[in-house]
Amino acid sequence: MKNLNLYALANELNLGEAKSGTIRVPFGRWDFGAKKLDDGRTVFFVQELTRDGAERMAAKINAGVADGEKGVPVY
Repeated sequence: MKNLNLYALANELNLGEAKSGTIRVPFGRWDFGAKKLDDGRTVFFVQELTRDGAERMAAKINAGVADGEKGVPVY
């Protein structure tokens, strides 16, 4: 069975002056929301993206593509 990793990314479409269509995900921390657990507790998630984390995600995705995986869909 494949090792499944889930990535939650907050991105913005930066069309800017050049209308490049580049999706930029800035480094930083964002409140991602709360989830109520079955036992009644509520867990609050914070999403953080650092340069090191982004480089590790890119390396993992690129290695998967090299092995024939489809990559990460962008809509």
